[in-house]
Amino acid sequence: MNNEFEIRSPRWTYIVMIFTVILGGIITVAGIICTIMQVAEEIFVLIFLGVFFLVLGLIGMYAYKKECFMYKGKEYTYIKPFRKSQSASVHEIDKVVVRTTQGVIMYVYFYDKDGKKLISFADDGTAFKSGEFEDSLEANNITLEIL
Repeated sequence: MNNEFEIRSPRWTYIVMIFTVILGGIITVAGIICTIMQVAEEIFVLIFLGVFFLVLGLIGMYAYKKECFMYKGKEYTYIKPFRKSQSASVHEIDKVVVRTTQGVIMYVYFYDKDGKKLISFADDGTAFKSGEFEDSLEANNITLEIL
């Protein structure tokens, strides 16, 4: 039984980021044109807003492409978009703890037998939607605790 998987954010998040970049670009160009044509003197706010959306969209696109949670070759890996990636092989992992909150976000922690955190990440439920993550834990006899 092959339990390998790769879980990424939903495709719609990437599409939203593309539209954010386009919107930011349009607003920035409109602001620059208005400044050149001297339509209004306080138009720098429009340029600032456009650049903000442009940068926000580009950061979101980068995060979408980079972030990934996977199980491959008896090793779990979480590739973070802006920090060092974390990995742990199956033989190191004692249990996985999921802490739920009142909101949508839950926190996933991988612990070794000494209680040391090996992997940790925040999740909106994407890691659990397909059931592949839970199936791989069960196949490897790793305990899943939901708090």
